[in-house]
Amino acid sequence: MLDIKFICPNPSCEGFEIPAEIDDVQYDMAEQEDHDSVVTMQSRVICGCCGAPYTVEVIAQGGEKKVIVLENEDIRVKFNDNSGDYTDEMIDLLYAPPDE
Repeated sequence: MLDIKFICPNPSCEGFEIPAEIDDVQYDMAEQEDHDSVVTMQSRVICGCCGAPYTVEVIAQGGEKKVIVLENEDIRVKFNDNSGDYTDEMIDLLYAPPDE
């Protein structure tokens, strides 16, 4: 899941910030071609002020992740991409010393 927030563009909401938790996607490094490894996911978000529905799309591609509101791509979406965060157990697996 990906935590996001953006300002509702409806003037009657007067800058109401919409927080949401949406489905997240990861870049597929197993694909041979860059264009084949772009992954997208769409989620529906409802404004808590005016009730307007928005479709938010996550786009994961090599080296970057974008989050856009399809109804208005000029809206700035804040998000924390924690796809590179690893737990201690994962770090131990990734950096285990070679067998002696």
